[in-house]
Amino acid sequence: MSITKDNFIVVYVYGNLDSEEFANYYANVYDIDVITEDPSGNSGITSNGIYWQVDGQKVGIQMLTTTEILDYEDFLINIEEPLSAALNSSELSNRNIWGILLGYRVPGGFYYEEACGIFLDEIDLIAPPFLIPCGSESVAISATSRLSRINNNFSLQKENKLYNRQVFKRFDSDDAELSLIVSRIDGPNLQFAKNIVDNAEILNKQFLVNGTFYIDPYSDKNTTGAGEYTDLLVDFYNNILQDLNLKDWITTFVDPYIDATIPFVENDSFVWSWFADRATTSFFQNTNAIRTFFYNADYDGGITVRDDSGKTWPYLALNAGYVATAGALSNPTIPGFLDPNAFFYSLLRGATIGEAFYFSVPHLDWTISLFGDPLVTCFFPGVETVEEDIINEHFVWEMMSKDLARSAANLYKKERELREIVDNIVDITSEGELVGSDITSNTEFAVQLLYPANDLLVNNKDIVWKGQLKPLVNKLFDFPTFRYIAGNSATVRPSINNYLSDNNFKVSRILANITSESIPIVESNLLDEGWWQFEFVLQDDDTTEYVNYHFILEVSDNENFDDDINISDGFTNILMTKDSFAITNWTYEKEKETFVSLTSNGVSSSYIGRRVRYESRVDDLLGINEYLTRGETYYFRITQYNIETLEQYTTREYSDIIYS
Repeated sequence: MSITKDNFIVVYVYGNLDSEEFANYYANVYDIDVITEDPSGNSGITSNGIYWQVDGQKVGIQMLTTTEILDYEDFLINIEEPLSAALNSSELSNRNIWGILLGYRVPGGFYYEEACGIFLDEIDLIAPPFLIPCGSESVAISATSRLSRINNNFSLQKENKLYNRQVFKRFDSDDAELSLIVSRIDGPNLQFAKNIVDNAEILNKQFLVNGTFYIDPYSDKNTTGAGEYTDLLVDFYNNILQDLNLKDWITTFVDPYIDATIPFVENDSFVWSWFADRATTSFFQNTNAIRTFFYNADYDGGITVRDDSGKTWPYLALNAGYVATAGALSNPTIPGFLDPNAFFYSLLRGATIGEAFYFSVPHLDWTISLFGDPLVTCFFPGVETVEEDIINEHFVWEMMSKDLARSAANLYKKERELREIVDNIVDITSEGELVGSDITSNTEFAVQLLYPANDLLVNNKDIVWKGQLKPLVNKLFDFPTFRYIAGNSATVRPSINNYLSDNNFKVSRILANITSESIPIVESNLLDEGWWQFEFVLQDDDTTEYVNYHFILEVSDNENFDDDINISDGFTNILMTKDSFAITNWTYEKEKETFVSLTSNGVSSSYIGRRVRYESRVDDLLGINEYLTRGETYYFRITQYNIETLEQYTTREYSDIIYS
């Protein structure tokens, strides 16, 4: 089930009439339930004397202070503790609450000064911890970021396990165990906050966005990660932005010491830029398009949206009519900026703004806030979403070639087994060596077996099974000629060899031998005999932490691996063991159906559901030969492990026939 308005609560300051008016306004727009189902469990008082009340999906907290940015202890007392109590009340515990909207006049964050010798994730946060001042600079932590992990202990700059996952799925109950979707709507006055809701309602009714996308990939920053973030934005511009089917405007690189900036925007729907961190209202010119999402990657733009003379981007964007924006309360570090690829990859697949934000922010319990309506969904003109389970035609062809080769390998193996049976029977009848006293009767019995065994062999000889498979193999090899346009535009109808070369495919020699006369395959397009490739899907072995995985692969010719072997005698069924930390010949699916070489960092949690491969290798100079016997079935055992802790997880076992 995907997230909807029924999974949200809206939080207001109990006793503040404007704050409650805003909560009612938002609830009315979305038809959010404000009727109490369980009056006996809809209110309470915390140990610090803070009253809270739940009315359906509306939560009021009687805060002692509503300053925009609190200190850490005040945040715990006034917001986190009473909100946690409300979420655990009988009124809300019966609802699937996956998201929170912090309403007008609810504080937006807190200042945190690191404790000397104490890690926050080791502190019991039931009661406010005693923080020992160290003289270090305070960090302003976003309320939306912290409260997204309200069900978990505070862990400063926690890696977001939902970040940039490559196999897309909508936010669900499993995700809510890791992080809630939390946003904030606030401003210098009540009408400002209501205007944000009004703009969101217009977009939710219109759906389609068609304004210009302004992007600024360049800045004058030369600190750690600056070049990488520019590369990320350029990659987004060259790839995903084109899929949005929007008019775009991009800054021009001038000099590494000059921040090329967007002079102004008009008829805009999206802006993604960095780093110039201040502007004026004149930046936003007239627009006929719905302003949807604005993000400028800087260090402190989100520190306030209540100052009506403010010059920081989140305030200016909301004031200009943007439905949602994001900004940092203090320096998130450049690797902590939002990822536009993950953000728009999510929007293209039907995610709300709230989902897209939490799929694209690298850290939680950290400094970046989401402002605006988290329930907004938008669509792009003429864009059809390509779902994850849609398989590319070329990849389907390669899958078919491998599966057909496996079938041929099984028939190849069957023929050899029948030939071995016939040879053994012939040996028996010629030598008369049988177990038992009656050699004559045993020999006669063997002669009787010889005829049906030989018939089985004759009916399964290569001329027979190759003849059976040949029409199918020919169709497979003819398919590219009749279906695809060659990569080389000079070739109108590519031959199978053109097709294999263009797509960097190779086929089994068994299949090539079946069709060698009618459709010859050149040597460079053939797999070596004995070559094999092991492929598996990365799974989520650690469901709570963001992990970089490496792998241990074991190969055996016995399905029991070590079970029947006396290890103390130095024997084992394991033919080879390959640790991916060695990197060589390991690849992973970085993008759908695109494999790249593994690095020493391994494969992160973002790629859960993607595939990992190991390919056998031969190196005569190093004396390495990992090829196996054609037609034989081998057994593969894979174990994922955490590269940081070296913890090994559950082992999975597979088998495959060598079909090359």
